[in-house]
Formats: sequence, structure tokens, C-alpha cells
Amino acid sequence: MTLAHGSLLAPTYALQVAGDPDPGPERRTLRSMLLRVFAPRLVLFAVTTTLLGLARLVSVHPSAQSAVEQVPSPMPSWTVADQRAHPGCVPSASWPEGRPADAIVVYSFRDQARREVAFAEAWEWNHNHTEVDDIWVLGVCPGSRAPVAPLAGSR
Repeated sequence: MTLAHGSLLAPTYALQVAGDPDPGPERRTLRSMLLRVFAPRLVLFAVTTTLLGLARLVSVHPSAQSAVEQVPSPMPSWTVADQRAHPGCVPSASWPEGRPADAIVVYSFRDQARREVAFAEAWEWNHNHTEVDDIWVLGVCPGSRAPVAPLAGSR
């Protein structure tokens, strides 16, 4: 490949192909060479971008209902209403770890109710082989108190 002299604004390049019967150089401007190099790449980029855009438009998006199901629900916590309903009980966070109490205040996921139950019954309910009847401990009731309500669906 040899460089032919052209003007400063439009340089030309001489290209001679080996084995060509016509040994005369083929002159091309810089503009035509850039067009020849970049045009196929530009077309390939445009096609790829269009296909990716169309694929994104037709892709399956999760429904609004499944998006709501993915948001974790807040876990129940000890409230002022619990304190009024169960005087003498304290939030489970303020109870010393490893020290069982006679009764605890729990939230039942089965019926969305808050009630005071015996510690032994709550332990049994949370450690059986099903998650349907699990409960969440909200508070601890120290000392012997009034009879506690059984959990819904207890045996």
C-alpha cells in the first residue's frame, strides 16, 4: 500500500492490489475509507440495539400481585395496646435470654390474633413439623398469672 499525495483537506490514498492486471493505483479519499470501515459496524450496532430493545419490550414482567408478594411483610411487635391488654408483661426484647417464663404474649399467624399462652404450649406449637401454626413471641409474662388462653386449633 502506498500513500499518494493529495490536498490537505481531502487526502487520498493509493491502493494497489497484488496480482491486479491493471497496476494503476486506486485512489480513495479519507471520507470514503472511513465510510467503508465504519458503515458496516454502524449497521451491526443498529441491528443489535434494535433486537435487544424489542426483546426487552416483549419480555415477561412479573405481575403487580407477585411484586406485592415479594415485599416482606413487617413482623408484629410489642405495642402500647399489648401493654394495656396484658398488664405486668414486658416486651420480649427486654427479657433475659435463656430464662423461660410461665406465659408469653404471642402473635398467631394462623388467625392474626394476639394472646397470652403458656410457654410450654407455645414451645410445642413452634417446634412441630408444620409452619402453618407458628407463632411470634411479642412479650413475656413473669410469675404465675391468670389462666392463659389456648392457641387456636390446639389439640
